[in-house]
Amino acid sequence: MRKYIALLFFILLFPSASSGNWQTLGGNLQHSGYSESPPIPLNLIWKYKIGSSDISAPVIDSGILFVGSDDNNLYAIDAVSGKLKWMYSTLGKVYSPTANNGKVFVSSFDNYIYALDFSGNLVWKYDTGSSTSTQPVAYNNILYGGFDRNIYSIYIINGSLKWKYPTGGRIDSTPAISEGDIYAGSNDDYIYALDASNENLKWRYKTGGGVSSSPSVVNGVVYIGSKDNNVYALDSSTGNLTWNKKTNDWVMSSAAVLENSVYIGSNDYNIYALSSDNGDIIWKFETSGRVDSPPIATNDVVYAGSQDGTVYALDPANGTLIDKYATGGGIISLALSDDMLFATSEDGYVYAFGTPIPSTTVTEVPSNTPPPVTTVPVIKVNPIPSNVSSENLTISGTAEDPSGILIVTVNGVAAGTTQWNATINLSKGTNTITIVAVNVEGNIKTEQREVTFIPSAQETTPVKSLGFDAVLGIIGCILAVCALKPKHS
Repeated sequence: MRKYIALLFFILLFPSASSGNWQTLGGNLQHSGYSESPPIPLNLIWKYKIGSSDISAPVIDSGILFVGSDDNNLYAIDAVSGKLKWMYSTLGKVYSPTANNGKVFVSSFDNYIYALDFSGNLVWKYDTGSSTSTQPVAYNNILYGGFDRNIYSIYIINGSLKWKYPTGGRIDSTPAISEGDIYAGSNDDYIYALDASNENLKWRYKTGGGVSSSPSVVNGVVYIGSKDNNVYALDSSTGNLTWNKKTNDWVMSSAAVLENSVYIGSNDYNIYALSSDNGDIIWKFETSGRVDSPPIATNDVVYAGSQDGTVYALDPANGTLIDKYATGGGIISLALSDDMLFATSEDGYVYAFGTPIPSTTVTEVPSNTPPPVTTVPVIKVNPIPSNVSSENLTISGTAEDPSGILIVTVNGVAAGTTQWNATINLSKGTNTITIVAVNVEGNIKTEQREVTFIPSAQETTPVKSLGFDAVLGIIGCILAVCALKPKHS
């Protein structure tokens, strides 16, 4: 009886995602990852091709599945039939969207955050001044997101800036909102808690590595992973450590929380069930690849994806395998809505699972208005040391594309074309190096590397690099010149 009373208490305080909505990471603002959904069989209903290998996490609202792609488009797909409703093109790779009150918000590598209505019409766009990759969240008519090294607060009504809070590193962590506070991790090794209304810092907690994991805030506890291999449980009010549990590799996954269990993946190939009381391992399930996507917990099944390309259905009590489905690439993320489970995979497909409709056959759904066939550059980066003692670092590599490489930039500075190299100035601590290749068709591919600069002598002031907007201007000029050239038969 106590078990069911505790479960009822959990549901009342931290409701699951609506049966028809999965509007953001973890299904709700707290990123609890919990749903009241009945068990969903891993029977394929439909799959839809949208990109090559770098597509986003899916979200669902009002029967529409939204997903971003490395082909620079945001897609709106009918969640039941798998048919394309519309797509919206940007000038860069499109990252994970969030949906709220008839609008969908998404960030793109072209430096903009876009707000669209559910018909695909642009409402507004906001220029952050640098590439944006984190999924935003919407709360009380404000959009919160971690873009570049800042946590942003943007008015939903018109896209104007309310405030931004600087951190010391790039933010790959999707913020969580609980009781008026915003929680996010940064690659400066800290976990931040801010007052969502006025950006005041309530606390910050230093881990031993960059924090790309997104926080889950349940019952006054913040659960989050770090690149120091640990899962942390912190008091949401004070930031005091409740417990931490070390795994054997980076923890980039986010947690799903149900009753007294915390379900989370690790790059050590395991899915963990930890005690919410003390972090003890209840069970772990080994896959054949990294587990960096967030699990989803229901009362009967825990769903989790692995870089081995498989979606797993596990018994939440003991980790026993119930079912599994193999895709053609690593699992990026999962979402659950209206008794259907959705997965995005590095094979470029969105997959939909559920109970098959009688007298129908499962087929791949063709696009109603397929995008033109395009190619995306391939970037190869020569080995880079993870730790250096000099502020100057030279990196090099190659870029390839059938249509030809227009330009390669490193941290916004032109570095060449098919054979590229650049010398960059590092800041003390962890630095994110962003390599961007643009092909003749204007398609963009991005690679990132992290290097930690530990100075052996006094620091020098880094040289400010050319902004990405300026590079896009250079590219635009080149494309304009190319367009004026006469074509020969």
